[in-house]
Amino acid sequence: MTQCSKYSLNGVYRCENFAQHVEGRDFPRFPIGSASGLNGWYIKFRVSVYNYNEWMYPFISCPNHPKVQVRAYFNILKKDGSSPFEKESKCLYLESNEGCQDKYVDIEDLLDEENGYLDNGALTVEYGVQVESVEDVNGIWRFNFFDLFFNWQNQDNMFDFIIRLENSLFGHKQIIKLHSKKISDSNKDWVRVPKSITVEELDMCLQITHGVRLQITVKELKKTIEIASRFAFSNTVRYCEQQLIKMDEQTKLKLTRNVKLAVKFKLERYLNHSIKKIKSPERLMSVLKKLNIEKMSSATMKTLLSKYLELIDFLE
Repeated sequence: MTQCSKYSLNGVYRCENFAQHVEGRDFPRFPIGSASGLNGWYIKFRVSVYNYNEWMYPFISCPNHPKVQVRAYFNILKKDGSSPFEKESKCLYLESNEGCQDKYVDIEDLLDEENGYLDNGALTVEYGVQVESVEDVNGIWRFNFFDLFFNWQNQDNMFDFIIRLENSLFGHKQIIKLHSKKISDSNKDWVRVPKSITVEELDMCLQITHGVRLQITVKELKKTIEIASRFAFSNTVRYCEQQLIKMDEQTKLKLTRNVKLAVKFKLERYLNHSIKKIKSPERLMSVLKKLNIEKMSSATMKTLLSKYLELIDFLE
């Protein structure tokens, strides 16, 4: 296995007619695929002048990418396969207008045929890029679950959420199994995701499950609770429940919808919080008529019965 193959985005770029591109200063962009869910990544050679000499270096970037944390690998190859200019960067933070680059190499050294860099006029470089995390518009760093993990071939640390069209998101297996007894008991390293769940919704759920505290809406919290309940991420459900209570206190969400959500996903704290607003047995009965009582848990039944008795006692 080559060093560059450890990276989720990797390959070999062969720049044909290298000398002509040097003369014309017109190195082309070579598309290399997608990373962290972003299309448009490319590699090209750049030229810089320093101390009256001209230097060349490989450069990888993506137009208008957000701020990212990456690791990168470059290896300029001679035609005999040797690699005197190998570079690996393990932690780079790139602004949206920045990219990752290799060491500066004297252009004259590359063009000198005796040095053996050009193979039929072409210069070859191995490359690898791994986007580890991405900063969102709120300044919150999110894990990159869109790509295979760095060096995944030699590490047993990845859990595969298989989405339609042969697409996947990848979580940290130890964290996934720690948070879900259901998944842990299955002894599998993968699970299929229902078509009703989008990539963006699943990513949001996995971010929270891995400890990222996102700024999301009530609608997104409710959807995350639904997804987390399906995969039995109980801590994720509890976190979203706490956030709903905080947001309810600020925005006064609709009572019946809140109670329905709490009953459906067994959110006992949120249920208790919501029914505090009910001030009469008639109002409680009006809400109960819209619920599927047969599917209620015993704990939910006890909570609602206790609330009803409390209201009756208050009237007496």
